[in-house]
Amino acid sequence: MYPASKSDDEEPQDITKWKITNPLHYFPTNIFDAAGSLQHLDLSGTGLSSLPQDFGRLKHLKIAFFSDCNFAAFPTQLASCPELEMVAFRGNQMTEVPENSLPPKLRWLILTNNRINSLPKSIGRCGRLQKCMLAGNQLSCLPEEMAACRKLGLLRLSANRFRELPDWLFDLPELAFLSFAGNPCCSLAATSKDGRRDTTPFSYLPEVSWTDLQVHHLLGEGASGIISKGLWNATDQAREVAIKLFKGHVTSDGTPADEMLAACESFMESLQRRHTCTTVASHMVIYTLITFSTTVKGGHALLGDFGAASIYGNLNDDKKFEQLEALAFAHLIEDVWRIIKPDFDERELRVGVLLAALHRQCSDPTGAKRPKFSEITRQLSAINQQLVAATV
Repeated sequence: MYPASKSDDEEPQDITKWKITNPLHYFPTNIFDAAGSLQHLDLSGTGLSSLPQDFGRLKHLKIAFFSDCNFAAFPTQLASCPELEMVAFRGNQMTEVPENSLPPKLRWLILTNNRINSLPKSIGRCGRLQKCMLAGNQLSCLPEEMAACRKLGLLRLSANRFRELPDWLFDLPELAFLSFAGNPCCSLAATSKDGRRDTTPFSYLPEVSWTDLQVHHLLGEGASGIISKGLWNATDQAREVAIKLFKGHVTSDGTPADEMLAACESFMESLQRRHTCTTVASHMVIYTLITFSTTVKGGHALLGDFGAASIYGNLNDDKKFEQLEALAFAHLIEDVWRIIKPDFDERELRVGVLLAALHRQCSDPTGAKRPKFSEITRQLSAINQQLVAATV
């Protein structure tokens, strides 16, 4: 059994990527024929439940995907893969991650939608860990040793059992994207007094029949769903809309219900509630950046994302979350800058210098030194005035 893309004259030792989609009852040992070159192995959806003891023979393996399989425990054999950086076990109903089972060079760990109730203390030795997807498990705490993961930039904790978040999270110098909706610590978004899902915000929205929608071409795709352009045949007239179809009951961002709740809360109460999502943290911030990009390119932009939004108005220290959001906003500046790549004249260059200075403030490795969003908004208003003056 070799990859479908393998050419007739290709030797097993030349294969760098191997994907199998048909059901597997055991690990195909002929994969070891490509041990000298294999870097990417994808056995997702095959139903595999165990790995051979000598799995570490895949010395060059960097990516290993086993999502939608039947692993009850994270396989300790992966720790013997010296170059393994990205591991995914989404949707395995996994209950255990044993000590010392994580690969030493791990950068991405994807354990979304399992039944894990604790992480090993040895995760603290994963000094290169950047993204950790843990939504949809049964976690109530994180090991303190995880505070040593200083490169961690994205952490998904939605739909777990956290009653509080550890203080050390907010001291991580690169953590910018944190989701925790659907936990007891933000019960406002979780359940009502009788224990049922609180759907009050949804009652303000009109019910739309699927038969009244016409789905057209794809607009984009994210972790939680697929967004398409379409028409809503309302009673008065057909309206152009964006239609989002969620991929499942739990995604790497969390649950569709939490995402919709955050969106409803935002639209109902505007800025009276605060949401941990870069594009929600400050409407003024996003508006100014859009104005900046459209003024330079002469185009039109719409931007919005509630995928990993978490309501934190009932948590005590808002400032800690603002520190994370400020760093996330710094990343947004980078993204917008990369897209527009402006060719400034002398007047516009002054605006660019001011924006670069704001970026430096927001990306300070010490969270307490980053500006609040009130200050970010003030500086962006000044930058916007300079921009308007420069284009008159």
